[in-house]
Amino acid sequence: MNPAPAVTIRGYAPDRDDEGLLELFRASFPGWPTVTTRVPAIDHLRWKTRSHPRAAEASVVAEADGRLIGASMQWVYSALVRGKTQIATSGMDTAVHPDFRGQDVYTRLRSEHATFDPWVDFRIGSTVNEFIKRKRESFGYRFFGNPIEELAWPASAPENRPEQRRPFANLARRFRRTARLPDGPAFPAEIEAQFDDFARAALEPFDFAVARTLERFRWRHFDSRGGPAHVRWLEDAGRPGAVVVIRARGRRGYIADLLALPGRDDLIRAAVAGGLAELRRHGFTSAGLWLPSVHPYRAAVLAEGFVPSGRTIDLRYQPVAMPLEQLAFLDEPDAAIHFMIGDTDLI
Repeated sequence: MNPAPAVTIRGYAPDRDDEGLLELFRASFPGWPTVTTRVPAIDHLRWKTRSHPRAAEASVVAEADGRLIGASMQWVYSALVRGKTQIATSGMDTAVHPDFRGQDVYTRLRSEHATFDPWVDFRIGSTVNEFIKRKRESFGYRFFGNPIEELAWPASAPENRPEQRRPFANLARRFRRTARLPDGPAFPAEIEAQFDDFARAALEPFDFAVARTLERFRWRHFDSRGGPAHVRWLEDAGRPGAVVVIRARGRRGYIADLLALPGRDDLIRAAVAGGLAELRRHGFTSAGLWLPSVHPYRAAVLAEGFVPSGRTIDLRYQPVAMPLEQLAFLDEPDAAIHFMIGDTDLI
């Protein structure tokens, strides 16, 4: 019997590793990418792994006999923590080739990850994989005290009935048909010029949120390599008052992002109603929306027909360069946080 090949953990090398990553992901996740796109898979991968100028520094791969057999890939983004901008990472595709499972490759990837991203302030993780949940617990990840719930619209949709509910991970298997959501129009120049000021004002009530900037919106929602998205905006006295992003996963629509000026339930309701109308116009009969259990938008969202689905999202954080005492407020059940599915790579 030939000895098992030596496994080396190293940093991800953009361009050089991309074809090997695609081969690894397709072997590990049949049907990858599960997000509907209209571009070749390699283009989607290159979009996904370039979320930030330092994204490559935060991702690691495992190599054996000259091929990639494991990877722990991260999104890198700016996060607002009590008004200050911090650097955070969020796990996206983590994979170990089926031929190498059970050989502690994942444990080595995560253990050695810390040597590659000590400059990161903290990490965020969301998963439905029970193995990864257990590993994250052993690595010191902490739960967000204000849990993220998936709200569903309408309550009468078959997949929203209690007897039909299945874990979020099954959505990709349940809905394989191509989404029929077109890309929407880009922001007009006058909205672009005001967007960053609007986003800062809209996020002011929150102690934690992924920063919304025009640059990030262009990458996340206006780049066709990331999949179709439709961004709608409402103006208030000639300036942006609310923004809603709709996306799709298979035949299910999502309010992927929602942002409004503080205290403006009228704008929130109008944005949600407009998003749902757009989804219906393109044939979607059900939709989901992630929202923290305690959140200023909740009443307005429920007023537009969303209902609790009974599903909560496994969302955790891990301090890195940032002291735990500066993040411990996230443990509180009423922490003022803003986090939606559009902040992840799930859609």
